[in-house]
Amino acid sequence: MERQRAGTTSRRSPVPTLFWSAVWLLSGAGAAAAQSMPSEAPVYVDAGASLLHGAAMRHHASHVDRLRAYEAVVRQRVGVALRTPLRDRTVYRAESAHRVFWRSDGPPSIEVLGLREQAGRGVEAQHFDQGFVDHVFEPDRDRLMFGRTELESDSDPGDFRVLHPLEADGAGVYAFASGDTVTLALPDGRRVTAVELRVSPRTRHPTKITGSLWIEPETGALVRATYRLSESLDLVRDIEDMRDEDARGEFRWVPGIFKPWTFELSLITVDYALWDGAVWLPRRWRGEGLAVAGILRIPAEFDRSYRFTRVATEGASDEVVRDVASFDPAESRMGIPYRRIVDEKGGGADSLLLFVPADLGRLARSRDLPPPVWSDAPGFFAGEEVAEELRRLDQIPTGGPESMPRWFRWGFQRPDLVRYNRVEEFSVGARGAVLPELFGRPLSLTGTLRVGTGDRHPNIRLDAERTTLRRTVSLSAYHELAGTDEGARHLGLGNSLLAALAGRDDGDYYRRSGAALIWTPAPATRQWYRVSVHSEYHEAVAGRTRLALPRVWKDDGWAFRPNLTAEEGWEHALGIHLSPSWGTDPARTHAGLEATGMVSFGDLEHAIASLTGRFVLPLPGDLRMGLLAGGGVATSDVSPQRALSVGGPRTLRGYAPRTLVGPCQARTRVEVQRAFSFGGISVFSDAAWAGACDALTPSAAMRSAGLGLSLVDGLLRFDLARGFDGPASTRLDVYLDGLL
Repeated sequence: MERQRAGTTSRRSPVPTLFWSAVWLLSGAGAAAAQSMPSEAPVYVDAGASLLHGAAMRHHASHVDRLRAYEAVVRQRVGVALRTPLRDRTVYRAESAHRVFWRSDGPPSIEVLGLREQAGRGVEAQHFDQGFVDHVFEPDRDRLMFGRTELESDSDPGDFRVLHPLEADGAGVYAFASGDTVTLALPDGRRVTAVELRVSPRTRHPTKITGSLWIEPETGALVRATYRLSESLDLVRDIEDMRDEDARGEFRWVPGIFKPWTFELSLITVDYALWDGAVWLPRRWRGEGLAVAGILRIPAEFDRSYRFTRVATEGASDEVVRDVASFDPAESRMGIPYRRIVDEKGGGADSLLLFVPADLGRLARSRDLPPPVWSDAPGFFAGEEVAEELRRLDQIPTGGPESMPRWFRWGFQRPDLVRYNRVEEFSVGARGAVLPELFGRPLSLTGTLRVGTGDRHPNIRLDAERTTLRRTVSLSAYHELAGTDEGARHLGLGNSLLAALAGRDDGDYYRRSGAALIWTPAPATRQWYRVSVHSEYHEAVAGRTRLALPRVWKDDGWAFRPNLTAEEGWEHALGIHLSPSWGTDPARTHAGLEATGMVSFGDLEHAIASLTGRFVLPLPGDLRMGLLAGGGVATSDVSPQRALSVGGPRTLRGYAPRTLVGPCQARTRVEVQRAFSFGGISVFSDAAWAGACDALTPSAAMRSAGLGLSLVDGLLRFDLARGFDGPASTRLDVYLDGLL
């Protein structure tokens, strides 16, 4: 027999550790912010809401469950990704299944049925982490903040916690309204009527929720809930301990590109089923959220399902209770040998008895394991159900701000406020924002000012943005430097370092002045579309900068390559960008499309369209193949800043940017990669062409080949490529968001 303290595991990588901290917040057990408890009475929009809320509060406080013992199979799955423009990359996933034997007068026993973790390139088969299999439903568990216990709900009012709409010390911050009446079908075929109680905070705050509670009106039992935090959580702003640490300078070592740290809980939904008309038991629970650390965006999904097979309620004999909650490893699973682990949670007060197969390899092969979290599966919330719950949440007001939120940052305090290029040289910006209320929804008003040491030309941008759970609409006015290929992010950190340290600026720039209206998905979801309408004046800019590290060892004749000469005039345009993506698991097939179209009127009249497809296919022996093909076409009068081109890591490695330019473009890429624990090593070949549309022939294409090093499934790429056509060249490219 082994003994193990709660919270200790054989090993845990940093990514899942960070994710489980987010799950701790999702469950409602965690601290959100210090806040004085409300003294006001709840606000009721209608009389029905008052009656429904009163019944729900009484049921919540009574803990009338008559549960004495049960046996249940619990299945759980999580997924954590890194979000990038090309695709979401899975950095961690796990699925588990376990059978719980619980009784009211003794420690629970858990038979571990399956466990599969994947981090990096493969599945951890010979590793057991008990943190995934100790999820035991207790009768005094909070029905709403799933995971909180009765003891935690009665904690000191000074503790950090989400304010609970069904508790006396939290209900006063909310307004309640009755909603729809629905008939819910239970798993046993019976039906129960439930009434929606809509919960809106009177003022939004990370400690308050927005959502719908479905209440059985006769008993006040909570049978379903869907909610989210009414405002994003800023860890330093909203958590007192972290504010104190920040004031002491303990986070000064964290680069500005990885700040601020925020967490948006976009969805928690949970529902219950009535067992034999006696007790309400959980069926499903799902959570979705987005953690942001500066330039890093980390979406996470969490699913759990319960299947109760035997239940003993009040009145059952002790013999029946023992029979329901008994587990004999000698008779279970056809004599499979088990290890017995005693998990002494809380110093022994909440111990668990874990029975784990001696052969850990069986866990990853178990048929009881659910599919990954991004796949629909019986017993879990389906994608259509989640979409419907998000639509419902989007209709419920989040409340006005407690005070006008505002912030100001400059320089290295934001990842995009410092940059370097051959037009501006060293450019430093400052940005401020206020968040007023508009028609019951928060509105973000942001202003940015920056000046470069090279051109000394002010750049000004004003943005008004309104975000819901489904979309973001922004209206912008600007006078600023812009790159010809916005998808390549040449005004970002990577190209800035390349320009300053290697003297190689891959961007081409022009100045634009005007306004734009843009529609995109909500920040918490993948940005798979972008619709824009803009009216802007374009001006040419010159590359005057001669300051870069290569001048230390090169003569005075060294200089950056010249910038393109942009055509000047007004451009009034409609643009559409679509980038659907399928698959995130590096061990499986995934694919994506990128389609762009623009129609422009005014001085710079033109039309342009492009389409690119990509596939990544797993091969035997830890090999993968990546394939990419695409092209584009524009009208012959397209301006130089909108013309299609090839050259550089996005289109043709081994060649300088804009090696070929014209109204038509075609390109292909093939790559074979061998996966290792640190990433992957690739061999690749590119072929691309741009020019007059009637000159496209196979012999006109320029070709290259090379070797690549990939980290985190292509998040960071190092490519050394040799160009074979025209003046031979060899280039090393370092960039983000590669195919493999």
